[in-house]
Amino acid sequence: MDKSITSSKHAYCIIAHQDSYCLESLICLLDDEKNDIFLLIDKKADKNLTLNLRTKRGGLNIIPDEERIDIRWGGLSQVKAELILFKAAVSNFHYSYIHLISGADLPLKTQEEIHDSFEKLPGNSNVLAFSEGEHIRKNVEFKTRYYHPYLEFQRFRHDGQVAHLIQDFTAKFSRKVSVCLQKAIGYKRNWKDLELKKGSQWVSISSEFASFLVENEKYILKRFKGVICPDEIFLHTMLYNSKFKDTIIDVSQKEIATIRKIDWERGNPYTWREKDFEELINSDALFARKFSSKEDKEIIDKIKSFLTIIPNP
Repeated sequence: MDKSITSSKHAYCIIAHQDSYCLESLICLLDDEKNDIFLLIDKKADKNLTLNLRTKRGGLNIIPDEERIDIRWGGLSQVKAELILFKAAVSNFHYSYIHLISGADLPLKTQEEIHDSFEKLPGNSNVLAFSEGEHIRKNVEFKTRYYHPYLEFQRFRHDGQVAHLIQDFTAKFSRKVSVCLQKAIGYKRNWKDLELKKGSQWVSISSEFASFLVENEKYILKRFKGVICPDEIFLHTMLYNSKFKDTIIDVSQKEIATIRKIDWERGNPYTWREKDFEELINSDALFARKFSSKEDKEIIDKIKSFLTIIPNP
């Protein structure tokens, strides 16, 4: 296949951890001849999560078991997971857009509406939300000024098991001691070559920029190692400091219908419920997160029914 040929196809790169019901609904709503789906299941999750996943119109590409990784919140594994998916997508086809979403997301519009919205944008746009302000600047400075080790040893589990509590406490304590030692000796990481930026990791990017990230994988993993929550920093920083800067569409600054509807005021983020159905479908947003079949299965069913033109047999 000649990847130099521009297509109107989109790629959906999905990172999933749990909730097979929500994931199956997501795959069903993304299943379209204009889409290919790339799915990475967290290594900690039950691999049977993919047993009932099927597509009838689009391609479904599940990252094989040997490439799955143990994804830890706040660690470099988040970045590795994204790069694995981007690499799979750019090696498969030249997509108009590559969307990074989670297994707890759902579209709020039909695939025809989503494709139409992106076709209205300038070619090769990179659509993402930047976080700005003094508070964000200080937050980024804290996360990047020092080397934060042992992030991958924290699981942030709340299951009450003593061994897990000890492991998390030890990793957090060791990390803080390391940072205190770095402060004591006056060590600071040098970021003078990059203007650091931060924002939501859930983005819609061009194949060209995704290829750029894949080509610079070694640099990215080395440069952003030891950064807290690098998944919220690396992509925005790489984009802002690259030749692709002029292709940025910052949805936090523009009134356009390519944003993801995420509510940080009622949760971390808030889990949508059936009572929110009208708010969701009347939104200009194309996607929303997060959903949970354990907390409210009905909202998943209502959105699926609303968007499904041809019911599943």
